[in-house]
Amino acid sequence: MDGKKQRRNIDLPLTIISTALVLLLGISIAIFPQKGKMVADKLLWLLLNGMGSGFLWFTIISLGVLTWLVFSKYGEIKLGKTDPQFSKMQFFAMMICAGFGSATLYWGFLETIYYYIAPPFGIEAQSSLAVEWALTYNYFHWGPSAWALFTICAIPVCYSFYIKEERQLKLSVVCDNALGGKLSSPLKKIIDGLFIVTAMGGVSITLGLSIPMISKCITDLLGISESFAMNVGIILFISVIFTLSSYIGLQKGMSKLSDLNMYLCIIFTIVVFIVGPKLFSINNATNAIGLLITNYFKMSFYTDPVTQGGFPQNWTVFYFAYWFTYGPFMGIFITRIAKGHKLKDVIMMTLVAGSIGSFIMMGIFQNYTLNLQLTGALDAAGMLAAGKDAELILQVLKTLPFPQIMIAIFAIVAILFMATTLDGCSFTLASVTTKKLDSNDNPNPIFKLYWCMAIAFFPLMLVLIDAPINTIKTIAMVVATPMLIVIGIANYGSIKGLLTNFGKLTKEEIKSITK
Repeated sequence: MDGKKQRRNIDLPLTIISTALVLLLGISIAIFPQKGKMVADKLLWLLLNGMGSGFLWFTIISLGVLTWLVFSKYGEIKLGKTDPQFSKMQFFAMMICAGFGSATLYWGFLETIYYYIAPPFGIEAQSSLAVEWALTYNYFHWGPSAWALFTICAIPVCYSFYIKEERQLKLSVVCDNALGGKLSSPLKKIIDGLFIVTAMGGVSITLGLSIPMISKCITDLLGISESFAMNVGIILFISVIFTLSSYIGLQKGMSKLSDLNMYLCIIFTIVVFIVGPKLFSINNATNAIGLLITNYFKMSFYTDPVTQGGFPQNWTVFYFAYWFTYGPFMGIFITRIAKGHKLKDVIMMTLVAGSIGSFIMMGIFQNYTLNLQLTGALDAAGMLAAGKDAELILQVLKTLPFPQIMIAIFAIVAILFMATTLDGCSFTLASVTTKKLDSNDNPNPIFKLYWCMAIAFFPLMLVLIDAPINTIKTIAMVVATPMLIVIGIANYGSIKGLLTNFGKLTKEEIKSITK
């Protein structure tokens, strides 16, 4: 395809408007950092208090709907008319791996310390009870509730792709199919634009947290000073090298590199477990799972309306919004690997495998840091209270045997996870803004590179102003709130479609016609 045809194949209005919006926000934050933080704090307070309960209700209703689909006759619907592309074991393994990522590495060593110094339910800070609830809430935020939000986003995509047999994965097309083709063209553009902003907002959070962490590790290894140039260099290296490798046809090499990264991550996790407090980790994880099971609904509906300590708004609502920024992206990923499986199997494997992956990794990392705090080996609470989050991660890594090697492995794993995130998100955004994909359902590689660089811009601005955690949380809330409405409507239409198409059929009839 020549240059003119390639340009005509790009949805320029959607691309230009989305890019301009991100540039405007990023430049504004960079020029007026203090004012930007003040606006972010006010906006965050309004959204957390105004929409907080909405996110809690949406999450628990989503889990209820998914449970109903699993045990109803609709769970027998086969997605696609071919044999599964991936076995159940492969699907299970991929969803466990999907629970890992560069943000997981960041939060893995820090999250429980946040809860330890400011626990929920009026519990005394830095008490033994605060330790128990710290890991419990970590599991709550990364467990079935999180994966229910990912899975509920996959339902309308699966319905559109497999039931309606629409071979496009644009969110506007998915919503149009869910609502019976009633969406106008301008509304479709708005939905696709919203999807782009949501995806970029989610990736901005991940990169905004991960870049300083990686930079801290690299500068320590090389014995050089941290700088904004170092952060720019990291993101440019990841963006250019990995996207260009895809452009020149090294997909197999990228696949092998991703496999290597997963092996390194598993090895790193095993080492931390072996050298860490094994008995404490096992006992605290077991205790946390018990507390989670017995208090799940209490935690799901906890809003602290009387004392208004802010814990559920600042953490639970933030996390549910954060997961939702990745929801549409994960919905497409789940749909792509679900072909040939029954709907109930896809739901169960995603919820169970995703939670298991998060529980294993988080349980090992979080308990390692908690043990350092409790034994006095490291003042993790003091460092986090002083805002030294990246420095805390580095100091935790330095307590491991062969610290330089472990820091290097940690940095490599984080970089490769970031590269995978950027590569996947740029592919999705390039696909959404391309009118017609090639014969292999791929967008133009150069256009993919463009989106990779565009995605990197906003998180770099966050790093430039050393954005506090509240600014990061504001991004999640702002981009997730309207998407909550879109996905809710899309699910309503999709389930209504399932009832229309399969409502009069028995379970055995559904099995036979979707065989």
